[in-house]
Amino acid sequence: MGKLFKILGIFVAVLVVIVVAAAVILPSMFDPNDYKADIVEKVKEKTGRTLAIEGDLKLSVFPWLGVDMGKLQLSNAKGFGDKPFAAVNRAAVRVKLMPLLSSQLEVDTVELDGLQLNLAKNKAGATNWDDLAHGEKIAEAPAAEAESGLGLAGFTIGGVAINNANIDWDDKSTGQHYTIEQFALNTGG
Repeated sequence: MGKLFKILGIFVAVLVVIVVAAAVILPSMFDPNDYKADIVEKVKEKTGRTLAIEGDLKLSVFPWLGVDMGKLQLSNAKGFGDKPFAAVNRAAVRVKLMPLLSSQLEVDTVELDGLQLNLAKNKAGATNWDDLAHGEKIAEAPAAEAESGLGLAGFTIGGVAINNANIDWDDKSTGQHYTIEQFALNTGG
């Protein structure tokens, strides 16, 4: 019995060393900044909008698989001016690594710092997020997932932390214009 515990102890120690080594080595071998152009291109393809990634992407691996991003900016919908739809000084999101193996998505607190959100409605009543919320490509995605059998068995989020946000609402159909400055929101799960 003592030999069994000794063998199990050695196995666990080797497993811990492998996990720690992977957590240290993987970020140095894989640079997420090499994929910025691919991300920008995919966003343009799916939304028709331009995503600008000004800051560096920083990767973390264990126990949370995460990315910490610097400045990001998403262009506005056509016909709504040159102001970006959304911009952020810093964003971070992390997911637990082990639950992903069983199709569970466990997200830590999503962090947004310095969010600038420019919401607008034109005189005809269309908003500058209609194309994101009601696009054909978005509507087709769930049907394709259902057919392929892919999907999540569960989804949890640890919370949302928004700091130093400014939200602008410009309704051309009614002439109303509202601005919220220095908005902060911190939620739990």
